[in-house]
Amino acid sequence: MWRALLIAYFVVSGTVAAFLGSFIAAVLATAFLLGPLWLFALGPFVGAVGMLAGFKLALLPAILFGGLLWSLRIEEKLIWGVTGAVVALILQTFVGAMVVVPGWLAITGAFTTAGIVAALTFRSIMVALTGLNDPAGG
Repeated sequence: MWRALLIAYFVVSGTVAAFLGSFIAAVLATAFLLGPLWLFALGPFVGAVGMLAGFKLALLPAILFGGLLWSLRIEEKLIWGVTGAVVALILQTFVGAMVVVPGWLAITGAFTTAGIVAALTFRSIMVALTGLNDPAGG
């Protein structure tokens, strides 16, 4: 019973983290590439489109890597953030935005930041779902 509940928690946490990470990546890429004034005009629209498009790509890695870190009982936020950044950079290469797209450095910053936020969001949701004082994976 506990394992089934834990897997359900992984899916819920991964889904929220994937949506949030995709939204943040799209909004930050818009801000970094076009500037903050464009972000006010296009931000919510671009964020919503990016969230729906990026969700399909980010869902499985968010669940797998978040579940792996949680199952290994890794509690350090730094390790979670670094793992999120690395997974985001791997996803960035899958979408071909590493060297093909002009402004790739801005996109790299957006993906990295979004990955860190998504990983820490996954961890925070899992801590809240399993009890605030329980150790990771506990």
